[in-house]
Formats: sequence, C-alpha cells, structure tokens
Amino acid sequence: MRIAGLGESPMAAVGLADQAESVVPRLAAEVASRRNRGVDWQTAARSGATIDFTRTRLLPLLDADPTDVVIVALGVNDCLRLSSVRRWRVELARLIDAIRSRLEPGRIVLAGVPPMQHFPALPIPLSAMLGLRATLLDAATRQFAESEDDVLHAPMNFVEHPDGLFCRDGFHPNARAHALWARQLADLLNTP
Repeated sequence: MRIAGLGESPMAAVGLADQAESVVPRLAAEVASRRNRGVDWQTAARSGATIDFTRTRLLPLLDADPTDVVIVALGVNDCLRLSSVRRWRVELARLIDAIRSRLEPGRIVLAGVPPMQHFPALPIPLSAMLGLRATLLDAATRQFAESEDDVLHAPMNFVEHPDGLFCRDGFHPNARAHALWARQLADLLNTP
C-alpha cells in the first residue's frame, strides 16, 4: 500500500523531535499493523505552505506513482493570509485535479482546517477572527469532499487536552496529537 502526505507545517513535522512521530509515518504504521502488510509512504510539506504553493511546488516533489491514499493538511496559512472562501474553493478544486493527475489516488483525505480559536499561542481577538475564518474554510472543505466520490473530510479537533496536544510554541500539534490524528485517519479509512 502507498500513502502520500501533502501540506503545511504539521505534515512537515514542525515542532517534533523526529519525522517518524508525525502523522503520515504513524498512519503508515497503524495501517500496516491493522492490515498486516507493508505500507510505503512519502510526504511533501513545508512550513508556511498555502494551497496554491502546495499544488505548484510541493505536489511535483512526490513520486508520480499510483497511490492508494493521499492525505492533504492545509488551511492555517491560508487563514493567516486571509484567503477568501471563494478563492479557497477554486484552489481546492485545482489541487484535487492535480493530485488525481499525478498520483491516481484511490482516495484523497482532506484534513479539516484546525480550529484556530483554540491555538494557545494566538491572543484574543486574533484567535477568534482566525477561528471564524478557519471554520468557514473547513465548511467549504467538507462541502467539497461531500461532492466527490473519492474524497473524504477528516475534521480536525486540536482543542487543548489535559495532557496537552500542542508543542511548546502553542501553535503546532505535538507527538501525542499526531498519534491521535493518525488513529483517526486509520479509522476513517476503514482499515480492519
């Protein structure tokens, strides 16, 4: 089985001590364990990546081989750049078309845009404003996924947890959050 990840800083393992702690390698291990088979994985990600940057600069970095599952994690940087919902929808459709063309995926999973109002590093009222924008982009993402047979939406719930789900910077998910995220994705993919 082949899994690919595309996206911004969490997909690039920003804030983690080791890439192996991030969501895609953890998802690969989870799927391999559940299915008792080998799973190859690759990621193309960068801190600060937006949806159009991901399509034009990151997607070409992935091996152009048929892929079973592509995980896309974007939205925070588009929120920070105040992208409109209309522009987000247009860019999302362009990205999905490009992924289909390059990777011929069996399934594409769009991670929900994280609820930025809960990021500890963001002060009020900035957190409220960015949280609202994230909610709007996430709703557009969910609606897009519902209109496509091969696309799933995976809501992101990075609300602070008693054991902590954020790195010390209060902005990026920590290793525990990546582990929970990987299990959520494995469950969503209905792996036995």
